[in-house]
Order: sequence, then C-alpha cells, then structure tokens
Amino acid sequence: PYLVVDKSARKFFAELKKKKPGLTIKVSSNSFGSTDNIMAYSANYKWRSLYIEDLGLQIYEYKPLPADLLQVFPAYPKMKVMADLKPSGGGEKEKPFLCIHAKSFVMDERVAYIGTYNLDPRSANLNTEVGLLITDEQVAAQLKENILNDMAPKNSWVIAKKEDPLSLEKVNAFFEKASSTIPLDIWPVRNTSSFELRPGKDPVPPGHPEFHSHYEDKGAFPGDDSLLSPKAAQTRMLKVINSLAAPIL
Repeated sequence: PYLVVDKSARKFFAELKKKKPGLTIKVSSNSFGSTDNIMAYSANYKWRSLYIEDLGLQIYEYKPLPADLLQVFPAYPKMKVMADLKPSGGGEKEKPFLCIHAKSFVMDERVAYIGTYNLDPRSANLNTEVGLLITDEQVAAQLKENILNDMAPKNSWVIAKKEDPLSLEKVNAFFEKASSTIPLDIWPVRNTSSFELRPGKDPVPPGHPEFHSHYEDKGAFPGDDSLLSPKAAQTRMLKVINSLAAPIL
C-alpha cells in the first residue's frame, strides 16, 4: 500500500539487481487516486525515479476505480449512493474508491508471504508486524494471479520514465538524485509519470523500445481533474519536506 523504500531496503534491492541483472521485480501499490495516505504517497512520488532507474523495479499503481470494480467490490454502487446522500459539510464530497491494503509477495513461483508489513520505514523500525511465509506452489500461484490481476492495464497505471529530451532528462535526474540526499526537495519536475495502455495496443514492459507508442502519458496525478486540487497541492508540498518525516512514515 505504501511504497517508501528506505536506505537499507534500497541498498538490498541495488545489491540484488547487481548480483542478478536479469531478475524482474514487479510492485503493485496504490496510485495517487487510490491512496489513503498522502504523506506516504508524496514520499513515493519523490523517490520513485530512483526505484525505477537505480533499483530496476517495475511499479504498477492501482486505479481508484479499476475495470473489475464490481467483481472486487460488488457493494460499490450502494456505497456510492450513500456517499452522494451524505452531507458534505460545506466542502467537496468524497467519492468512494478502492485502495490496496494487502501486504504480500510471491517469489520463484513457490514462496508466498502474506502479512502486515508495509515496504516503508515505519514497518521496518517502529511497528510490530506479523506475517506468514508459505512454501507452497498452489498458494503462490493463487496469490500471484491475484497480484497480476491488480497490475493488469485495465486496473493499474504503470510508472515509467517520461519521453523527455535527453538534456532535460539528465537535468531532472541530477536534481532528483541530489534532492534524495538532503532534507528539502524543491525541484518540481520528476522524470517519471503514470502511463495507460492505448486502445488496441499490447502490453509491453517499461524500457521496451515501443513502450511510449503503446502507452499514453496520463501525468503525475491521473484521475485528478486539476493539478491545483487540494490533494495534488498537498502531495507536492509534502514532497518538499518528507525526507524529514520518512522515518515515521
């Protein structure tokens, strides 16, 4: 749910990538529209270029209203009616949406983990967490199918590098890496964006030569009508200072 990879975890993934360059690690997490924790998402937004470029992670962010919404949550229409009838209190009404809360992984087609541990500093350092590590091909297959379904183009956006001119990409990369080592991050541009599969195109992984012809750039905060919305503005503001808050995320 909260993809905030701290220094020790980044070191682990970097060493793993160096030892096994052909290894693929796919991550399913919440998007801007589906998160219930803006502080955590702002940290993900700040560092996700490093996750992709330095760690080689493939990141898929779950849509707040995925295509299989009614299969996953049959009661959604009823909940939406209730939300529409609820007084707004003078502010904007909150619409119901789906949000990933599972903490699970599958490795080598046979090992599965299901538990409470988030991939973030709070779980690593503060919380008491518990989980089951299961060596069973049938369980692993069922869990993998569930995770891959959430990652499917109809249900998730894929995070990838933007198609920027090389000069701008290098400038962005320099400031992104520099800002990752200091408490404040005032550089407003990211090298990554959210992408959606174009109609009639086949899925290809990020980094594929035809990726940008198969996918449409949906921007930093897909599903948001305006970059000036309170939620988007809060995310950008928290990105500036969240290096200070990362240990308690």
